[in-house]
Amino acid sequence: MTMTAVFGKRTRSKEDYFTASQAQLVWARFVRKRSAMVAAGFLIAFILCGLFAPFLSPYDPTVAGRDKDYTNGAPQVPLFCDANGCDIRPFIHLVERHRGVDTNFRWVTRQTDKRDYLTFLPQAWSYRIGAFAFDLPGEAFDIRIPGLEVKTHLFGVEKGYIHLFGTDAAGKDIFSRTLHAIGVSLSVGTLGLVITFVLALGIGGVAGYFGGWIDTVVQTVTDAVRTVPTIPLFMSLAAFIPDEWSAETRFFFISMILDWSAGRPWRGAFAPIFWPSAPPTTSLPPSWVAPRPPTLSAGICFRASPAILSSIRSSIFPT
Repeated sequence: MTMTAVFGKRTRSKEDYFTASQAQLVWARFVRKRSAMVAAGFLIAFILCGLFAPFLSPYDPTVAGRDKDYTNGAPQVPLFCDANGCDIRPFIHLVERHRGVDTNFRWVTRQTDKRDYLTFLPQAWSYRIGAFAFDLPGEAFDIRIPGLEVKTHLFGVEKGYIHLFGTDAAGKDIFSRTLHAIGVSLSVGTLGLVITFVLALGIGGVAGYFGGWIDTVVQTVTDAVRTVPTIPLFMSLAAFIPDEWSAETRFFFISMILDWSAGRPWRGAFAPIFWPSAPPTTSLPPSWVAPRPPTLSAGICFRASPAILSSIRSSIFPT
């Protein structure tokens, strides 16, 4: 390789760096981090599992799909070989309910030697693709899209049930419930970001555009909400929400109350745009000076223990 080729390659590399867009620079730095690529792969896999949860789930995650003969059951791992030999088709062993002298006359669930072969793309419980429902109090603002009804699933068994992650106390399939929980978690997080962005843009824009007493009122309410610890306020609001509201409606109304403080950065961004001739911050009128966030003199410290988080989840998203 000649010196001209070496220096020409370096020159082109510098030109590409200085002429690249911001998105290209971010992507080039992102792909160089192996941990970031691995995390992105897991995130994409979770998103796909959440989107296609009904197709990947062999059974209905609710009580309608429970296996009453296999409660608190252990995970069932597909096998290719057992004491009777090997087979190219994966299978599990059937289970049965038994009671006798050996069990002290108590009902127990035990495996048998009978094989139950896996099947792919079976027809089972029905679900809808593209269905969407958003229920608000009343019927005027409800949004319902029925979608397409489908009964095809990724896998199943010829007879009985297969539970890759086992079952709970009610006999519901934990694998199916886990896949649906991924979709619910991702949808709630996405919905929360959208609600926060819209509210922050609207509240901060109004405060930054009008200023004066409107800005003072908005900032006062913001400081009042931020004074209260978030988790106790979250639990208190959830306790007063009617039980007949859906999970999306609960999250929507709670976010409307708790996201007041998100408008402060937008207020600071809109004020110089709408009032470009305003003096520096030090000489602004009192209504334009952003008040310092209040602090609790008692130094209240609140730790979110697993029990508290579990109670919040059960109060807002009941099963």
